[in-house]
Amino acid sequence: MAASDEQFLRLAIDLARQARQRGVEPFAAVLVLDDVVVHQALEGRIETSDPTFHAELRVMSEYCRLTKRLSTERLYALCKHRTLSDVFGRHPLGAPFTL
Repeated sequence: MAASDEQFLRLAIDLARQARQRGVEPFAAVLVLDDVVVHQALEGRIETSDPTFHAELRVMSEYCRLTKRLSTERLYALCKHRTLSDVFGRHPLGAPFTL
């Protein structure tokens, strides 16, 4: 891993820690272009009541809306794998959701 990669991953970790301290889910994402942070975001599922509004999706969506462009930025995200059961609970018939 390049030193710059580690730097950006550490920034995502620091943002996630800040989120946890504020009582928000500890997930964050950093978008980088030419070794410069161009946008960063925290998890937004709770505040928006949108189960798809993860930090990595939020950072790209906000950046694209602000700049009106898509390009080859690098994305650094701190997240946790979750099953559908973790997110939505158990199926009404008792079986866990699976893909």
